[in-house]
Amino acid sequence: MIFTGGSILSPQRSCKNLSKMCLQICIWLFLALTPIVDALDYKNIMSSLGQQVILPCKAPGNMVVLAMQWSRRGVEEYVLHYRDDQLDPEGQDPSYMGRVNLTNTHMQNGNLSMILMNMTTADIGTYECIAFQRRPGMDYEVLSIINLNVSQSDEGSRNEVSSGAATGRNHLGLIVSLSVIAGIILVVGILYIGYQRCIGSSASPPI
Repeated sequence: MIFTGGSILSPQRSCKNLSKMCLQICIWLFLALTPIVDALDYKNIMSSLGQQVILPCKAPGNMVVLAMQWSRRGVEEYVLHYRDDQLDPEGQDPSYMGRVNLTNTHMQNGNLSMILMNMTTADIGTYECIAFQRRPGMDYEVLSIINLNVSQSDEGSRNEVSSGAATGRNHLGLIVSLSVIAGIILVVGILYIGYQRCIGSSASPPI
């Protein structure tokens, strides 16, 4: 018998409760972690040198964006910062001044895409689109991660830039997805072992 809160639970009842809890946790993990993988938008974009390129970013319809920022990994200063309905040049990397802007200067319909003009080899890198919002426990969120590189074909790059389409999810997206799946498997494994031990103890004859 198992005593809990002044009441007595049989081993069979205890195992049944553990099984139910395991199922509930698995469902919760699936519903909670799946949007995290899907929400992030990983793209590889190619552009010809000297051309204009659009780095796409879209905020969810239910998100109220107070300010937003494009940053580049490995660069301390930001690429673009927008707040109070205008670009904020303070703290901006000098190499991007006058070369970047939003495709929609009022962020209408959640459009946070950035225009980068006169593409150079120095612009090659990984960019992040970050939205700042008033939300308990989370004041900012990374919405899009773009790997920008130089294309081998001028004709192909023009098609890719005009459509703003991704050439496919990058390795980082795959790593995030596999990490989430591994986490779910680990939790399920631990709960399953506990359930099996519970069944084993309940099946043992009383001494």
